[in-house]
Amino acid sequence: MTAVKQIQASARAQVGKGAARAVRRQ
Repeated sequence: MTAVKQIQASARAQVGKGAARAVRRQ
């Protein structure tokens, strides 16, 4: 598993789709 996946899970728990989408764009 990459760090991106961990960040996505963290962002998803914090805000949801908004954060996860922003992290995915980066």
